[in-house]
Amino acid sequence: MKRRRGLTLLELMLVLAILVAVTALAMPALGRSVERQRLSQGADLVRAAWMRSHVRAMRTGQIQMFRYELAGNKFRTETWRTLEEESPPPGQTQSITAKSPEPPAERETELPEGVEFVAGDAQFENRSASVEEEVNKFGTSSGNWSRPIIFYPDGSTSNAHIIVGNQRRATIRVDLRGLTGGVQVREVERLP
Repeated sequence: MKRRRGLTLLELMLVLAILVAVTALAMPALGRSVERQRLSQGADLVRAAWMRSHVRAMRTGQIQMFRYELAGNKFRTETWRTLEEESPPPGQTQSITAKSPEPPAERETELPEGVEFVAGDAQFENRSASVEEEVNKFGTSSGNWSRPIIFYPDGSTSNAHIIVGNQRRATIRVDLRGLTGGVQVREVERLP
């Protein structure tokens, strides 16, 4: 009669305990990696929205705006048009010449789960003052939204920066250069 080799219950329990211990050690590192990836993805969403707005402003000849929810995770891009920019149908004269804006066409997007806007600012410019004044007066949105970052048809923009962060206080800064519309994403940093 041949003797069969096998594992005892004690050996199986020992292997299972080792697997559980290794998994418990690896999970926090894996969780941080996923959070870091979400943070990078959030910064990339902002960068891509800025680049699309920059190109759309030059292509359409209309001012584009980017606004974000302060201490939130939503942002929107909007086309800014005044009523006098609207062309009348053929054969009709335009009767409205007011400078009050129509509700802008909005594209609202959310950052990945666990990522929010921590800080940011857009440099105040004289040529953006009238747009900002109209945005505040028109009040198209509820909530706590940032000052608009403006993209002009000539290819220039507002000088601006935004910081996105997560619960572990890791942050990424996204900078926008006003003259060229270039975007720079800085590496992950820790808030104090």
